[in-house]
Amino acid sequence: MDTPDGEVKETLRFEETDLLARNNDSFVSFEIDEEKNVAVLTLKECNYNDEYIDTLKEFFKAVKEQQIGSIAVDLRYNGGGSSYVINEFLRYIDINEYYIFGDIDVRYGPFLLTDEKELIYNQQEEGLVFDGTVYALTSSGTFSAATDFAVAVTDNNLGYVVGSVSGGMPSTYGDLVQFQTPNARLLFTVSY
Repeated sequence: MDTPDGEVKETLRFEETDLLARNNDSFVSFEIDEEKNVAVLTLKECNYNDEYIDTLKEFFKAVKEQQIGSIAVDLRYNGGGSSYVINEFLRYIDINEYYIFGDIDVRYGPFLLTDEKELIYNQQEEGLVFDGTVYALTSSGTFSAATDFAVAVTDNNLGYVVGSVSGGMPSTYGDLVQFQTPNARLLFTVSY
Protein backbone atom coordinates (compact mmCIF):
# COMPACT_ATOMS: atom_id res chain seq x y z
CA MET A 1 0.00 0.00 0.00
CA ASP A 2 1.15 3.52 -0.66
CA THR A 3 0.78 5.70 2.42
CA PRO A 4 1.84 9.28 3.18
CA ASP A 5 4.83 7.76 5.01
CA GLY A 6 5.85 5.56 2.10
CA GLU A 7 5.13 2.07 0.83
CA VAL A 8 3.89 -0.53 3.33
CA LYS A 9 3.80 -4.26 2.66
CA GLU A 10 1.63 -6.53 4.76
CA THR A 11 0.47 -10.09 4.25
CA LEU A 12 -3.10 -10.84 5.26
CA ARG A 13 -4.19 -14.43 5.81
CA PHE A 14 -7.77 -15.62 5.39
CA GLU A 15 -9.15 -17.51 8.36
CA GLU A 16 -11.23 -20.65 8.08
CA THR A 17 -14.84 -19.82 8.99
CA ASP A 18 -17.69 -22.21 9.64
CA LEU A 19 -20.75 -20.54 8.12
CA LEU A 20 -23.06 -22.80 10.11
CA ALA A 21 -21.51 -21.99 13.48
CA ARG A 22 -23.87 -19.89 15.54
CA ASN A 23 -23.64 -17.88 18.70
CA ASN A 24 -25.54 -19.71 21.44
CA ASP A 25 -27.33 -16.52 22.48
CA SER A 26 -30.99 -16.47 21.59
CA PHE A 27 -31.95 -14.49 18.51
CA VAL A 28 -34.96 -13.04 20.37
CA SER A 29 -35.10 -11.58 23.88
CA PHE A 30 -36.66 -8.71 25.79
CA GLU A 31 -36.08 -6.30 28.64
CA ILE A 32 -38.53 -4.09 30.50
CA ASP A 33 -37.59 -0.79 32.10
CA GLU A 34 -40.51 0.06 34.37
CA GLU A 35 -38.92 3.35 35.44
CA LYS A 36 -38.80 4.60 31.84
CA ASN A 37 -42.10 2.88 30.96
CA VAL A 38 -40.58 1.08 27.96
CA ALA A 39 -40.09 -2.53 26.90
CA VAL A 40 -37.51 -3.52 24.29
CA LEU A 41 -37.86 -6.63 22.16
CA THR A 42 -34.47 -7.47 20.62
CA LEU A 43 -34.66 -9.40 17.38
CA LYS A 44 -31.23 -10.39 16.01
CA GLU A 45 -32.71 -12.51 13.21
CA CYS A 46 -36.18 -12.74 11.71
CA ASN A 47 -36.80 -16.40 12.55
CA TYR A 48 -40.45 -17.38 12.56
CA ASN A 49 -40.43 -20.39 14.85
CA ASP A 50 -41.80 -21.57 18.20
CA GLU A 51 -39.10 -19.74 20.15
CA TYR A 52 -40.08 -16.44 18.52
CA ILE A 53 -43.82 -17.04 18.96
CA ASP A 54 -43.42 -18.02 22.63
CA THR A 55 -41.04 -15.15 23.46
CA LEU A 56 -43.32 -12.64 21.74
CA LYS A 57 -46.30 -13.83 23.80
CA GLU A 58 -44.26 -13.60 27.03
CA PHE A 59 -43.12 -10.11 26.01
CA PHE A 60 -46.66 -8.82 25.53
CA LYS A 61 -47.85 -10.54 28.73
CA ALA A 62 -45.13 -8.71 30.66
CA VAL A 63 -45.97 -5.43 28.90
CA LYS A 64 -49.62 -5.79 29.92
CA GLU A 65 -48.89 -6.89 33.50
CA GLN A 66 -46.48 -4.00 34.06
CA GLN A 67 -48.69 -1.51 32.16
CA ILE A 68 -45.89 -0.39 29.87
CA GLY A 69 -46.80 2.49 27.54
CA SER A 70 -44.04 2.22 24.91
CA ILE A 71 -42.39 -0.68 23.17
CA ALA A 72 -39.35 -0.77 20.92
CA VAL A 73 -38.31 -3.52 18.54
CA ASP A 74 -34.54 -3.53 18.23
CA LEU A 75 -33.78 -4.48 14.61
CA ARG A 76 -30.23 -3.11 14.59
CA TYR A 77 -27.77 -5.63 13.16
CA ASN A 78 -30.61 -7.92 12.03
CA GLY A 79 -29.83 -9.41 8.62
CA GLY A 80 -33.43 -10.46 8.00
CA GLY A 81 -35.10 -13.82 7.49
CA SER A 82 -38.80 -14.58 7.43
CA SER A 83 -41.29 -11.75 7.05
CA TYR A 84 -43.84 -13.81 9.00
CA VAL A 85 -42.30 -12.34 12.16
CA ILE A 86 -44.01 -9.08 11.19
CA ASN A 87 -47.46 -10.64 10.93
CA GLU A 88 -47.03 -12.42 14.27
CA PHE A 89 -45.92 -9.18 15.96
CA LEU A 90 -48.86 -7.24 14.53
CA ARG A 91 -51.29 -9.72 16.12
CA TYR A 92 -50.47 -7.93 19.40
CA ILE A 93 -50.92 -4.40 18.05
CA ASP A 94 -54.21 -2.49 18.07
CA ILE A 95 -54.78 -2.48 14.32
CA ASN A 96 -57.63 -4.18 12.46
CA GLU A 97 -56.02 -4.34 9.02
CA TYR A 98 -52.63 -3.59 7.51
CA TYR A 99 -50.37 -3.82 4.49
CA ILE A 100 -46.87 -5.26 4.39
CA PHE A 101 -45.80 -5.65 0.76
CA GLY A 102 -46.94 -4.47 -2.62
CA ASP A 103 -47.15 -1.59 -5.06
CA ILE A 104 -43.96 -2.80 -6.75
CA ASP A 105 -43.31 -2.93 -10.48
CA VAL A 106 -40.76 -5.55 -11.53
CA ARG A 107 -39.33 -5.80 -15.03
CA TYR A 108 -38.36 -9.25 -16.33
CA GLY A 109 -36.82 -8.48 -19.69
CA PRO A 110 -39.68 -7.21 -21.90
CA PHE A 111 -42.33 -7.99 -19.25
CA LEU A 112 -43.51 -5.65 -16.50
CA LEU A 113 -45.22 -7.29 -13.54
CA THR A 114 -47.18 -5.21 -11.04
CA ASP A 115 -47.60 -6.46 -7.49
CA GLU A 116 -50.48 -4.65 -5.80
CA LYS A 117 -50.72 -4.25 -2.04
CA GLU A 118 -52.69 -6.95 -0.28
CA LEU A 119 -54.88 -5.87 2.62
CA ILE A 120 -54.39 -8.20 5.59
CA TYR A 121 -57.06 -8.51 8.25
CA ASN A 122 -55.40 -8.78 11.62
CA GLN A 123 -56.16 -11.79 13.81
CA GLN A 124 -55.40 -10.13 17.14
CA GLU A 125 -54.19 -12.03 20.17
CA GLU A 126 -57.17 -11.62 22.48
CA GLY A 127 -56.37 -10.04 25.82
CA LEU A 128 -52.86 -8.94 24.89
CA VAL A 129 -53.49 -6.18 22.32
CA PHE A 130 -51.12 -3.24 22.81
CA ASP A 131 -52.29 0.31 22.03
CA GLY A 132 -49.29 2.38 23.18
CA THR A 133 -46.36 3.82 21.24
CA VAL A 134 -44.29 1.54 19.00
CA TYR A 135 -40.70 2.19 17.93
CA ALA A 136 -38.55 0.26 15.47
CA LEU A 137 -34.81 0.70 16.06
CA THR A 138 -32.67 0.47 12.92
CA SER A 139 -29.04 0.77 11.87
CA SER A 140 -26.92 0.24 8.78
CA GLY A 141 -26.94 -3.43 9.86
CA THR A 142 -30.72 -3.75 9.36
CA PHE A 143 -31.55 -5.72 6.20
CA SER A 144 -34.26 -7.60 4.32
CA ALA A 145 -37.20 -8.72 6.51
CA ALA A 146 -35.88 -6.55 9.36
CA THR A 147 -36.09 -3.50 7.08
CA ASP A 148 -39.57 -4.64 6.02
CA PHE A 149 -40.51 -4.76 9.71
CA ALA A 150 -39.56 -1.10 10.15
CA VAL A 151 -41.36 -0.19 6.91
CA ALA A 152 -44.53 -1.93 8.15
CA VAL A 153 -44.41 0.20 11.31
CA THR A 154 -44.28 3.46 9.35
CA ASP A 155 -46.47 2.50 6.37
CA ASN A 156 -49.30 1.49 8.69
CA ASN A 157 -48.86 4.53 10.99
CA LEU A 158 -48.13 2.28 13.97
CA GLY A 159 -45.22 4.22 15.37
CA TYR A 160 -41.77 5.58 14.65
CA VAL A 161 -38.48 4.37 13.20
CA VAL A 162 -35.49 5.53 15.25
CA GLY A 163 -31.84 5.17 14.25
CA SER A 164 -29.82 5.37 11.10
CA VAL A 165 -30.82 4.40 7.58
CA SER A 166 -31.10 0.63 7.16
CA GLY A 167 -28.50 -1.30 5.22
CA GLY A 168 -31.17 -2.62 2.89
CA MET A 169 -33.49 -0.54 0.77
CA PRO A 170 -37.12 -0.62 1.94
CA SER A 171 -38.36 -1.97 -1.41
CA THR A 172 -36.02 -4.76 -2.46
CA TYR A 173 -35.79 -8.51 -2.80
CA GLY A 174 -34.09 -10.26 0.08
CA ASP A 175 -33.88 -14.00 0.75
CA LEU A 176 -30.13 -14.43 0.48
CA VAL A 177 -28.17 -17.53 -0.39
CA GLN A 178 -24.76 -17.39 1.31
CA PHE A 179 -21.59 -18.85 -0.24
CA GLN A 180 -17.93 -19.13 0.55
CA THR A 181 -15.32 -19.60 -2.17
CA PRO A 182 -13.40 -22.88 -1.73
CA ASN A 183 -9.84 -21.54 -2.04
CA ALA A 184 -9.78 -17.90 -0.97
CA ARG A 185 -12.59 -18.51 1.59
CA LEU A 186 -14.29 -15.24 0.62
CA LEU A 187 -17.87 -14.83 1.82
CA PHE A 188 -20.58 -13.50 -0.48
CA THR A 189 -24.36 -13.55 -0.82
CA VAL A 190 -26.73 -13.61 -3.75
CA SER A 191 -30.38 -12.62 -3.59
CA TYR A 192 -32.74 -15.13 -5.12
